[in-house]
Amino acid sequence: MVELKNVDPLRIWNATSEVNIGNAWPLSIHQLRRSTAIYAIRSGIVTLPALKSMLKHISIVMTKYYSRGSIYAPDILKAFSGKKDSMVALFQESERHVASWQYTNEVIMSEEALYGAHGVWAQIHGKKALLKLNYAERFDETLKRVNKGQLSYRATPLGGCTSNSICTKRITVDLLGCDGCASAVVIKPKLLKLIALQNVTVEACNQGSMEHTAELQTQYELSSFATRLGIQA
Repeated sequence: MVELKNVDPLRIWNATSEVNIGNAWPLSIHQLRRSTAIYAIRSGIVTLPALKSMLKHISIVMTKYYSRGSIYAPDILKAFSGKKDSMVALFQESERHVASWQYTNEVIMSEEALYGAHGVWAQIHGKKALLKLNYAERFDETLKRVNKGQLSYRATPLGGCTSNSICTKRITVDLLGCDGCASAVVIKPKLLKLIALQNVTVEACNQGSMEHTAELQTQYELSSFATRLGIQA
């Protein structure tokens, strides 16, 4: 009941006869679709366009309406019940394996020069001991650190992030590069690819329009970021 009130606080749940503590939930197809929308968006894994396609909605506005209140819902993929064979436990285990694989391939095995605070540190110090091992041993060592909570990694448009907390810095495009963040890993090919895509976006906009002005600013910020890192865009 507490969760229901958090998700939809304007509804008077205590006055409804359909939902009562101790009784079976009045499950319907609509409830399955509504629950899917709420928990999928809350997880941060499913995007609105993908959810719109999944629910066969005509407009994304309807998808937003279905997922209203998701910000107040618990993230069921983070709530471990203690059962090792549960869906949540399997998901979290897979998530750790993916993070370990990405870090091993994008950071440890990278032949490119790495930028960003953590990227520079990994290139100078973090990779030395691991480079003496074969690939399987490098992955195992990385996975051990991830399982112990000593390392976290998730891919970003410009490289990767080793912070294990919610990022509050990537609000604007300039901060998307984690400029000055100790957890940042900036990978040159990713940055150059993003700049190239942004150049195409700018060319596709009508000159003089608000959209063109905004995308032009984004292009400038990305190019400036590359220049500060010493990368020729």
